[in-house]
Amino acid sequence: MYDFAPILARIKQVKKAANMTNEELSKASGIPFGTINKILSGDTQEPKLPALMAIASALGTSVDYLVYGASNSASVIQKIKPEEERLFADYRDASEEIRGAAASMLHDSAERNRKDGLMNGPSAG
Repeated sequence: MYDFAPILARIKQVKKAANMTNEELSKASGIPFGTINKILSGDTQEPKLPALMAIASALGTSVDYLVYGASNSASVIQKIKPEEERLFADYRDASEEIRGAAASMLHDSAERNRKDGLMNGPSAG
């Protein structure tokens, strides 16, 4: 038997970074809610590979990262939201001039938010 604790810790870390509940992870992964709870509580010490694959996919990470801590990215892996995917698609379809202006505007706004201590931008209100 292998030590599941490091894998469990990485699953919880990525889940927290994704701001995802167990119920949301269950729905996104297709794994029953009770099974997700057993895995995340440590009751299940040897989840099957298909379960780890589904969890990794739902969290927007890889099985390699969950099992070995290996990552192709130095940043915390986060699940890309549908509205972010639409922004990426729109960005790719825009002209070079518009992409440059949009990138500059987003960069400037993000820098202001970081300096002001805002993590997710100003709230809409």
